[in-house]
Amino acid sequence: MMKNQINNFNTINTQTKVRRVAYIKMIINMLSKSSYYPVSLFNKKVELEAQRYNYELLKYTNIRGIIEVTKTGNSSKPYIETTLALKLLFFQNNMYKLSKYGKLFNILDNELDMKTDNYFQLSVYQKSFILYFILEEDGLYLKLLIDLIFHKKQTTIKELKEIFQNYLIEQLQLSLHTPNISNKIKNEIVFKISRIQNWENPKRYLEHIIEPRVNWLLDLDILDKDAFIKNRLILSKKGLVLENKLNLPFNIFTDFFTLISQMYQTEATSKYENNFKLIDNYIYKSFILFKTIAPNRVTASQAILYTCYMMLFKEKKVVNFSTIQDYLTSKENTKFIYDWYKTEQDGSIRRKR
Repeated sequence: MMKNQINNFNTINTQTKVRRVAYIKMIINMLSKSSYYPVSLFNKKVELEAQRYNYELLKYTNIRGIIEVTKTGNSSKPYIETTLALKLLFFQNNMYKLSKYGKLFNILDNELDMKTDNYFQLSVYQKSFILYFILEEDGLYLKLLIDLIFHKKQTTIKELKEIFQNYLIEQLQLSLHTPNISNKIKNEIVFKISRIQNWENPKRYLEHIIEPRVNWLLDLDILDKDAFIKNRLILSKKGLVLENKLNLPFNIFTDFFTLISQMYQTEATSKYENNFKLIDNYIYKSFILFKTIAPNRVTASQAILYTCYMMLFKEKKVVNFSTIQDYLTSKENTKFIYDWYKTEQDGSIRRKR
């Protein structure tokens, strides 16, 4: 048995339909035009919006997963559910609204303004943003699929459907022997193993797991496109960088922006000197961009992620989430009051008076 480092056991439910990451981008962008959409209208609105871009899908590497206009709105529904599961959207009082991270995506989209030749060809920033939330919310499935493709060197979707269930169970069983694993995590893993072993129709279930994620890997440049066109799955150079990093003790807070810089070759420097002033400037700007009910307060995760992305893609400097956290709790920080709540994995930043 080959054992891989598993750092995240999260998974989300998906449907086979959800193959094109650009539709998730589209759904988020729609809510920059309107602050909310009633549930009764949103599915149809998404289907109509998709028609503006579908001609570009015909020129893209793969056309599967297209959103079409239907009487029921069922064509867009799986994409909306996935955007919700990735915590880029939320549902309240029969309305769909942007989450704090969805708002962040639109602001960065506007500030970084990276154009591509095709709507379904994401910019490097967009790829890195969506990858962050897939790793956060669906880290287990994504990582083990990447590992399996790596170990096979070359495979197919058909083969993955035949072997992924057993591979998933095997890796979860091995992870139970990880040193210093908590009883809470152990119980979660045992529950996952039991549930996977009891899938009533594994082949059908695996379609909904493998088909979308393999296509996400394509859209994020993690798979070799030329091989994909020939129905072969091979990791690209970027995919090999990701596979290697995910099999180290990987922490999204300490390692993600270093990973992105290496994966997508952003030509950014990781030297840390003289970054405090730039970090201060972007945190100050976040008070304007991410206004809350409290006039002197911003949500910490929004402000920090905004700063990390702007530092990487605007300033060409690699600054990880934890680096900014360390700065905010250090003596060098004379401008902000920072609070972080472990249970919520978030907090607040206030300007000092």
